[in-house]
Amino acid sequence: MPRKGIDVPRSAGPGDATRIAREEGGQFDLVVCYGGDGTLNQVTNGLLQLDSPPPVGYIAGGSTNDFAASLQLPSDPAEAAQAIVESPGRYLDVGLFNGHHFMYVASFGAFTKASYSAPQDLKNDLGHLAYIIEGIKDLSSLRSYR
Repeated sequence: MPRKGIDVPRSAGPGDATRIAREEGGQFDLVVCYGGDGTLNQVTNGLLQLDSPPPVGYIAGGSTNDFAASLQLPSDPAEAAQAIVESPGRYLDVGLFNGHHFMYVASFGAFTKASYSAPQDLKNDLGHLAYIIEGIKDLSSLRSYR
């Protein structure tokens, strides 16, 4: 049975949001994720391990927030929270690739490494440009295949 009230656990590192969502998410009738696209992905992966996952609200607080922008979610946290409370919600597709769920992007091939290796401080300072800089570093390693 869903628990009444609010709990605000904090992710301490990679994979932690998945663990928290899996261990605690089933106690609530709504889980709200505040963070970036990666944090949302972790929360989604944790909740989808539950028999009856609760709905998820998303307050974008990451460095680029591509997913939130594509859904036209409010960028102001207070407005995003209000939208979560007042909107009827919507269903979104979730994909599964190599045992991992994804909601926005599953990447492979050239430049995949750039999305994972861009340092957080660089993403915070430069946004999307951080990914381009990381991609340029990979240019010399690209090979053609038949």
